[in-house]
Amino acid sequence: MKKIVFFTLILVFLSIPVFAQNNVKFNFNVGNIGIGANFPLSNDYEFETNFSLVSFGVEDRNTGLGFSFSPFTASYWPNSYDEYSEYYYNENEIGDISLINLNVYWNIFSGRSFYFGPFTSVNFLFVDSEFYLDKLIFAAGLQMGMRLSFKGFNYTLFSVEAGYRNIFGTPKYYVSGKIDILTLIFSFLLAYD
Repeated sequence: MKKIVFFTLILVFLSIPVFAQNNVKFNFNVGNIGIGANFPLSNDYEFETNFSLVSFGVEDRNTGLGFSFSPFTASYWPNSYDEYSEYYYNENEIGDISLINLNVYWNIFSGRSFYFGPFTSVNFLFVDSEFYLDKLIFAAGLQMGMRLSFKGFNYTLFSVEAGYRNIFGTPKYYVSGKIDILTLIFSFLLAYD
């Protein structure tokens, strides 16, 4: 798993020269609320909710290759056991916060509001009462969604992803959906107006 983190970081740093070109779109998102299911269903990490705050990155307009980074993601797995945590009052409920969250992707439909393509992501540097350098979530699969695309910016409204995920050494297949926090708030306001 450490090799995967290292490889992802190398991809991010290799893409930095993209900033110097005019064919770049900047990705920005206030944050997401998500829900998902992990298979096979067992006693560990079956269902998941997550919350991320602020996401930013870049995408090359010509190739559709891009990456994004979020400095805060909180994940919650009910009915799961965490071998790392002796501090939780209920061992059947796990909540974790990661401070390094990277996503590298290829958008096949570059330049459009609808996006679709393969991705890989890493959640690293988990923290509760201490920092955990050996906890890691790796995911790879396909993602699709809708976003506002204007001038040099992309703003993701919602997304769906499916694929393989390794949660702290537990392999799973998964399906999840995420919605932008502002999109969710505006949807509620419009529904009750």
